[in-house]
Amino acid sequence: MTCYEILTKANDIIVKNNISHRESADLFWFLAFPGFATMHEFSQVEEGYNQRNLKKFIISYCDKPVFDYIPEDGSIFKQIIGNTGRFDNKDVKGIIKKVWKSYLDWERATLSEFEQAYVDLGKTGDTAAQRHIGILVDGVHAELAKIQDYWLAYEAMGWDLPQIRGEQDTIEEKYINEIREMHLKYPKLHHWNSAV
Repeated sequence: MTCYEILTKANDIIVKNNISHRESADLFWFLAFPGFATMHEFSQVEEGYNQRNLKKFIISYCDKPVFDYIPEDGSIFKQIIGNTGRFDNKDVKGIIKKVWKSYLDWERATLSEFEQAYVDLGKTGDTAAQRHIGILVDGVHAELAKIQDYWLAYEAMGWDLPQIRGEQDTIEEKYINEIREMHLKYPKLHHWNSAV
């Protein structure tokens, strides 16, 4: 594969993840878990920033345009909840656990794909591109560690809904502040990508 092909594949992964974060936020807002929803909104903003930087790098480094691949069915949650609109607590507990498991799985897959891109770029000798992907690998490592910490904590408490609901205000406040900090650090962020 060429450097351009490897980098555009990485862009496609970010597009897919952005869709997943957007859907996760929507689902958690629907289920009345504002902390989890805001956490995914923050991740969507962060993915948008990463995608914008990657696309700018590809355009300048490879001197070619980058087009987003939009999956035919980007919905990962249709399989989890179907077209149901009402749930009891037992359903909600199962859905939340499935969504978190899906989140873990897609971040692990993302890490694997980015690490492979890093190795492939090493084979092409494109160290600048490899360094750029390395930054994404570091970001996914950090996000995966965060997700695993939440997962282990919720597993340990048996996915206790009252406890999880009780944490939502704290989680929401944390990620509202993270979003604000990101917008302060990168004031033009909200203009960089229409998907964000």
